[in-house]
Amino acid sequence: SEFLNLAPRDQMDFINELVSRTTAPPAMAPSVCHLDTGIQAGHPLLSIAVNAEHILQVLPHQSGVDVDGHGTEMAGLALYGCLNEQLNTAEPVVLGHRLESVKIFSKQKVNDPDLYGEITSQAVSKIEIAATRDQRVFCLTVTSEDGRDEGLPSSWSAALDGLCAATESDDAPRRLVCVSAGNIEPVSERKHY
Repeated sequence: SEFLNLAPRDQMDFINELVSRTTAPPAMAPSVCHLDTGIQAGHPLLSIAVNAEHILQVLPHQSGVDVDGHGTEMAGLALYGCLNEQLNTAEPVVLGHRLESVKIFSKQKVNDPDLYGEITSQAVSKIEIAATRDQRVFCLTVTSEDGRDEGLPSSWSAALDGLCAATESDDAPRRLVCVSAGNIEPVSERKHY
């Protein structure tokens, strides 16, 4: 995108213009809760739709702040879709959902892969306790990098199945969890996907 090639000051002009024509979602609007590397909630394009009290983390992470960048980028995509479309128009933008985040991964503090299922379950419980909502979609945008289990059932996939089916208790809600299918890296290998 030509926007990425602009100097930071010029990028801010476009960001500020987009923020000026964006309407925040209502406080109790549905939410997209990212289970990822956290969110930079102070980003001008995200702060309009996120409550700092709904930026959480699961141990060993001490903060829900995104230091890797991935979670913030995924949150922006979930909130606005393709920014090219938003930046190349003068139309008003009305946001219909809010953002939430529970940091479950960071390159700085790597979790034990055998605990991915438990960590994901803890993340879901934490946000459901912190923010009561009638409608929430979970977005799990991190994947295992080691190709573990090669698509076979794992404790992580079993935990996700249980969360979606609400097997943990009689009064647990059923949940919708969107799970990324994995990365296609490096670029030179994409033709083999």
